[in-house]
Amino acid sequence: MKTVFYLIVAVIAFTTFEPVSKLITDTVSPVAITGIRFLLGGLMLYPLAFGFLKKQNLKIQAKDYFIMGGLGILCICISMLSLQQAVKLAPSPAVIAIVFSVNSVITITLGSLVLKEKLTLYKILAIILCIIGICFMFDPQGGANVMSIAYALIAAVSFSLYTVFSKKMNEKYSASINSAVGFTIGGLILFVYSYIGGCGLTDLSLIDTKVIFVLLYLIIVVTGIGYIAYFKAFEEGGAVAAGLVFFIKPILTPFVTWIVNGIVPDYKVFIALALIIIGSYLGLKKQ
Repeated sequence: MKTVFYLIVAVIAFTTFEPVSKLITDTVSPVAITGIRFLLGGLMLYPLAFGFLKKQNLKIQAKDYFIMGGLGILCICISMLSLQQAVKLAPSPAVIAIVFSVNSVITITLGSLVLKEKLTLYKILAIILCIIGICFMFDPQGGANVMSIAYALIAAVSFSLYTVFSKKMNEKYSASINSAVGFTIGGLILFVYSYIGGCGLTDLSLIDTKVIFVLLYLIIVVTGIGYIAYFKAFEEGGAVAAGLVFFIKPILTPFVTWIVNGIVPDYKVFIALALIIIGSYLGLKKQ
């Protein structure tokens, strides 16, 4: 029951990310949103991370802080920033959630190349189906949607690289420790850059109740509680249980987008969703 509870919390948190963050993309820059939510949300992971270190009697080596920091830059400064930019440009945030969900299949492909894992027929079919599904997302009437999908693909590929390259650190310490360090370092870099580069919350008149509420939701619920629940689901139910979060997320996002943003899902969204979900399922098969 603990695993189910943590899964429900993580699914709710992660599913609402794109629709909720879309509410302030015209007011707050993607750099500022990403920096603030991962700097402060990452700090919320430290009690969980330190608790694990104490329980396992581990001490992080100095060189590993640099490795985790580098992984955090890849995840936050490249992947999550690209994802937030995609949400800003996309007519519908549901499209971005679905495209980003192919990161699981991309991870499988990269795992075959980097980690020398076997590329089976199921995995090849998974890649083909996901590519076809993404093609359904392209809107021939406007370049903005093409750009948003391009950013979403950059986010998916870089997140997959982060997943593959994080494997050693996750095994040595834990995903919660690796993420806590990487999130705060990546978030701090973007937070500082958002002000140096003039793309932060420089106009205080734009900070209204809605902006504050959305930022607090993204920090506390999505990045903080969401990732804590995700790591707890991983601890209680293993990798397969935790992986269900990213399998369920794209299914629910079109409906959450309808509720939060008032955007009715297009039929192409459901065609692409079906293809990508089938592809993701095939990619997870071991044989």
